Amino acid sequence: MEFASEGFDLDALPAASQDVVYEIGGGVSRIELESPPAKEEEPKPNDDDTEIMKVAEDWKQQGNRAFQEHNWLEAYDMYTEAIQ
Repeated sequence: MEFASEGFDLDALPAASQDVVYEIGGGVSRIELESPPAKEEEPKPNDDDTEIMKVAEDWKQQGNRAFQEHNWLEAYDMYTEAIQ
């Protein structure tokens, strides 16, 4: 199958442009694309968040020790606490 551009002025606008509409009858229009939303800054952790992360890390470490000792249920409980 061969691509035919009969009726379209494909040289009127840049070929790879995403803001071009090829119209029936051979017209070509340029449309305004919405600009991507501004990237929001991630909130910085406050002291409460830092303390929560320390507590979670402690639970995780306890879970790791229990896991290494093959105390699977205890490790599971420790990891659950870390997540919550």
